[in-house]
Amino acid sequence: MNISLGNVLIVTAHPDDAEINAGGLISKISRENNSPSIMIMTHNLSYRFIESQQALNILLNSSDETHSHNKIYHKDYQDTQLYLFLTEMIKDIDNLVKNNNINTIITHHPSDSHQDHNAVCRAVCASSRLINNLIFFKPTAPSTMSLGVFTPNLIVPLDKSHISLKIDSLKYHKSQIDKYGSDIWLERIMEISKADAWTHGRFHGYAEVYEISRIRI
Repeated sequence: MNISLGNVLIVTAHPDDAEINAGGLISKISRENNSPSIMIMTHNLSYRFIESQQALNILLNSSDETHSHNKIYHKDYQDTQLYLFLTEMIKDIDNLVKNNNINTIITHHPSDSHQDHNAVCRAVCASSRLINNLIFFKPTAPSTMSLGVFTPNLIVPLDKSHISLKIDSLKYHKSQIDKYGSDIWLERIMEISKADAWTHGRFHGYAEVYEISRIRI
């Protein structure tokens, strides 16, 4: 049985969250189906906004920047303070879901330890009353888990081209590469993908793993 995710919305707290946690999936579905929409709740620093636009343009498979930018929705809420804007974020997500006929939302796990990630997840869960499918990222370092447990029950196999594009997109986040350890950080992202393919998918190659909260087939 093939399960169609339909029109996908990926909601993240920060520039680079989508690339780290779902860059392979974005690349894959952008080349197989229709590109997902991506909502980013913070971009208080102009250089991070530019990094994000360049990185996502690669993943969204568009030589036409206008097309890719029409899929990216940057909000301007305060970094580390997203819990203060829960009502506003719910309204933003609700409007995008309605206007874009969204069927699936993918976002941060409810037990992600970062306070912004947790706030975005709460907003998405409130807005998910309007959609069929709700899926959570695997918290990937530097994110960690707090009280809950991540249960990987959706395995997304990736071709070498998908993971290569994910790594290429992350190279545009120069501020984060400097912060997390130069090219070593990118190597670790690649190794996580290999480990997830074998540990959870029982195959050699690359994968991203997710937790399904709800799915309609």
